[in-house]
Amino acid sequence: MFSLDDFLEKIQGIWYSHQTIYFLSNQKVKNYKKKIIIEKKQKNPSFNFIINSSRNYTVKKNSIFSIQ
Repeated sequence: MFSLDDFLEKIQGIWYSHQTIYFLSNQKVKNYKKKIIIEKKQKNPSFNFIINSSRNYTVKKNSIFSIQ
């Protein structure tokens, strides 16, 4: 089992997907046919999900989410 940091380290990069990202806050982001960039912020322990370069979704440490 990975910690959130380890998991995001492995999946960060550019994704072209038809997947759905679920956040613990029940905010569902459908990203069909969209480009997702997952990047780790250097200054604080969080990650950005940039969807089509228009919206930022920040996943903070200890957040729970899944990509399906």
